[in-house]
Amino acid sequence: MEKWLKWIDFYSIRTKMIVCFLALSLIPLLILGYLSYQYYINDLQNSVNVYTNEVIERVDKNIETYILDIENILEIYDDYYTIQYLRLNEAGDIDGIQKYTVRLWETIQLIKNMKSDLVDIRIISYKGETISAQGVYWSDVNDPFFANMRNADEGEFVVKSPYNDMFNRNVFSIGKKILSPSLSEPAYLCIDIDVSLLNRIVNDIKLGEKGYVYFTDRSGEVSFFPVDTSHPKFIKELITNDRLLMSEKGSFEETVKGNHYLVNFKQSEITGWNIIGVTYADDVNADINKIRQLTLVIAVGSLIVVVLISVYLTNILTNPIRDLRRTIKQFADDNLDMRAQVKTKDEIGQLASSFNELMNRIQWLVQKTRDDQVKIRKIEMKALQELIKPHFVYNTLDSIIGLLEEDRIEEALDLIEALGMFFRTSLSHGKDVILIGAEVEHIRNYFSIQKFRFFNKFDTRVEIDEAILNYETVKLILQPLVENAIYHGVRLMKKKGLIEIKGKKKDGVVILEVVDNGLGMTAEKVKHINNVLTGIEKIEDENEYFGIRNVNERIKLTYGNEYGIYFESKQNEGTSVTVILPIVEI
Repeated sequence: MEKWLKWIDFYSIRTKMIVCFLALSLIPLLILGYLSYQYYINDLQNSVNVYTNEVIERVDKNIETYILDIENILEIYDDYYTIQYLRLNEAGDIDGIQKYTVRLWETIQLIKNMKSDLVDIRIISYKGETISAQGVYWSDVNDPFFANMRNADEGEFVVKSPYNDMFNRNVFSIGKKILSPSLSEPAYLCIDIDVSLLNRIVNDIKLGEKGYVYFTDRSGEVSFFPVDTSHPKFIKELITNDRLLMSEKGSFEETVKGNHYLVNFKQSEITGWNIIGVTYADDVNADINKIRQLTLVIAVGSLIVVVLISVYLTNILTNPIRDLRRTIKQFADDNLDMRAQVKTKDEIGQLASSFNELMNRIQWLVQKTRDDQVKIRKIEMKALQELIKPHFVYNTLDSIIGLLEEDRIEEALDLIEALGMFFRTSLSHGKDVILIGAEVEHIRNYFSIQKFRFFNKFDTRVEIDEAILNYETVKLILQPLVENAIYHGVRLMKKKGLIEIKGKKKDGVVILEVVDNGLGMTAEKVKHINNVLTGIEKIEDENEYFGIRNVNERIKLTYGNEYGIYFESKQNEGTSVTVILPIVEI
């Protein structure tokens, strides 16, 4: 587990890219899957409704076609013999009825044999005397069916819902009243149809695995149900639902005892019955579950594919970055020869190329720094060698001996102390940089020694801003400049000279100046010296301007090329040497 967690590395670019890939891929995929699932569910439910309505329309059409055929038979049957039979029956002519009775029986049998579902054809007088395939008998004309026929318009047919007739046959009836000028009262013509016809119509219908179609009359009473009402399929709550009575056509959903049903219905224009289709939601849900399972399988499969593709693409994109990271780590561990492999031309490849250029530059700078350090050491050594010149030491010691011989002990001690402090600052415990205050103190000691040696031929003045005394400077930069001011400036003057040391902070840098009122230099000479110091001009003799070049190079090697020294001078007026240093606090 820890290995996997380590591999995941939640803070790595690879993990973030995988998460981004997954988000960009899965969010649209999940939305599409959800919308598709909802679309399929709605489409399936709509398909169930459409199919159920089509089934109901087909049932209605089949019943309508059959009844229209029966009505056509009734139209044909309303003939001369029927009217004569009814007229003689109304007149009580028993003998006259006989010949028409036999003819009507024959016709009834002929028509009955035309359709297997016809159970009987009845002709009923207004008193109830009936002639049918079963013989002659009396019918109850007080039955609401006869009242409905009497109240119907002429030629309008009336349908009676399924019932058991006097012979205990399960039938439904179609009838109309017979009107004729020869009759004082209307008679009735009825055809009884076996309910098995309705069974055949609905038995071939499949509304899912358990769905069914049934009929109710205008009052909501069940006219026909495919099974007995004691059967579990018989759901009273659906049959007595008010919505079936309030609309001629529609659909609704109902939950009864935890079971969900989809109900579609339509009222038949011919019979007036409600044709009702019931679909079990479980049947629909079975298909929905299949769609849900298929959607889930596709979603899981897509997730796996997306994860694998995301990991693969992320590895392709991040492997160069990880290689570059390993290279940088090895480089950071002082393996300066390491270089990144440039495998691509994209931004990562460009980054690797830039990194290699940076490493080459760093390696060059490291080597340059090492070379510069060596160079600085050599320059400092030469500076010390210049500083401790044999004649300077010899003359100073000779002066000390002279003072001792003349018993000028205090002056000799001051000179010895100045010389000691001078060399102590020069060595500085091996340090390359010292405080500006220490450098100024060093030059004060140098002044003391040189003024004694040159018999006070020049005066000195030190004006240093105390704010810069604790800033850093390369050591031994003022002494060579003061030495030049003495030997090439004020020493050869007939009048007494002046050497000034100034220091201040200006425009973000430290400015040190060595100013003398000596012989000065020509403009050409000053320009040549400055060009040598800035590298514009080269010199053939390495000893030429060695002291000032040494100071300038040590400053530039330590702080950069923007720092160093430059000269200003006017002949017979004096010279000013400006030293520019960065502001660095120790």
